[in-house]
Order: sequence, then structure tokens, then C-alpha cells
Amino acid sequence: WAYLAVTGIDDKLFGAPVCQQNVEAALHWMLQEFTIDADRIYLVGFSMGAGVASNFAARHRDPHDLMIAAIGCVAGSFDWSMTWLLDPSVQPWLSNAWNFGGPPAPTYFAYQRSSGLFFDPTTYPPPVGLNLGLVAMGRNLHGTPAYLAWDVGDTIAYLPAQSGALQAMLAGLGDTVAAHPVTGTLHPVTGQPATHSWAVLDEADLFSFLAPHTAVRQPASFVAQLDRNSRVSWASVRQRTAGAFSWLEGDADAGSGTLELWGTVNAAEVGVALDEAGL
Repeated sequence: WAYLAVTGIDDKLFGAPVCQQNVEAALHWMLQEFTIDADRIYLVGFSMGAGVASNFAARHRDPHDLMIAAIGCVAGSFDWSMTWLLDPSVQPWLSNAWNFGGPPAPTYFAYQRSSGLFFDPTTYPPPVGLNLGLVAMGRNLHGTPAYLAWDVGDTIAYLPAQSGALQAMLAGLGDTVAAHPVTGTLHPVTGQPATHSWAVLDEADLFSFLAPHTAVRQPASFVAQLDRNSRVSWASVRQRTAGAFSWLEGDADAGSGTLELWGTVNAAEVGVALDEAGL
């Protein structure tokens, strides 16, 4: 194993695009400087870092560029709109120009594009209610195995439900997801309660989960929610309107020589690489 502790420029950046650009640059540097299998890059994060790791994997699905083979999320925070509304102490950070430039309302797009989940704000406070899947970037993790660990008694009360919601979303897509809710986590040195900490994680179990997985660069079937002009599997989208989501689902069957695209929204142009679709 090779271990790289990337940062998003600063430890108070919540996975906004400029933060992810720094993570991407660090990963490209690693691949250039060391003998690393580009199909076996795994991202692991804690709390805010879990949210960044999951969203980075969801936003990087171009088969000719960086792709993440699997993710590990510990006590994850996946919805920055909820963080804004339920944790006023971090509002100055979230509204900083390097993050999202203001509060979620009147537009949620800046927050949603960097989040894995989005819960209907009218269902706050915890337990959280309806996860609005069509504006939750976690759908883009379809095909990316995920290991989720959390303590059900987390001191940040709204987080356990978020991990459960991400598990349910991925399971609903038929993905490989390993959920590990625990209770009563203690600090391994002090013996004090540590329900929101790395102590929640069984590291050996996580590595055993990650090791077999490699990036699936061109799955025959995909679900895509795109926040910019980008590519997934054998299809690429040029948006009709920037600063908004585009949606696309596809399926290719090499045996019958057929290809299907549906659910396409906000696309000026869709490109298809027939050879990469196996046709």
C-alpha cells in the first residue's frame, strides 16, 4: 500500500470545486512520481473528509482520467446544506468564497454539487427525513463500492441518519456497500467516549474491503448526475445550461448490439464512444 494524506488547500474547505482541484492535483502528482496502479486508488475520510471523499469519487467518473476504485467513510457528513442550517458555528466557513460563497438559499446548487446527499429542509431537524435523490450527488457513486462506518450515538446528532441514508441509496442502486454501525465507541488510549472519531473505524476490516476492488472505467450501465461538462463511461455530456445539474442514464448490450440512453436533462449534446460501449 502507498498512503497519501491529501488536503483541499485548507482544512476548512468542504469539498467545493477548488478544494477538489487540489486533491486532484495531489493524486496526479502521486501517479507521476510513484509506481501506483491508477485503477486502485481509494479515498478514505472522516466526518467532513468523508463527505469530500465520497463527493470527489462521485464527480470523477471520466474513464480516461482519475477514477476512485472504492471509498471508506467514517462518521460522514454528506449534506452541507444541512450542516449550514443545523450548525451555525461553521456558517462563516461555508459562506466563504473558497467554499460556497453564501448560504444555501436562494440557490442550493453550489452546496448540492459538493454534497453526497440532500435532505428536504422542511424535514429537519433530526431524525432527517426525505433524501431528494435527484439532487444528491451520491447517485453518481453507482458502481463505486463503499465502506460506511458510524457510531449510532454520534455527538453530532444528525450524522448517523446521513450514513444510513447513503447506505440505502447505494443499496437501492444495487451497489456494493458495507455498513458498519457501532455503539459506545471509546478512545483507545483514554477510554473516554469517542463516538465522533476515527476510533469508530476497524482499519484492518476497511483495508480488507478495499483491496479486491479496481476502478470500473466503462461499465455497460450507468446512472449519471453531472454538475458540469463531463464524461461517464462511454457517454459525455455538454450542458445546455451551466451552473445546474444534467442527468443521464445509459445501458449498452454488446450481445444484441443495442445502446439506450434515457432520463436526459439539460444536455445540449450527448456524445457516445461506440467502441468503448462494446458496439
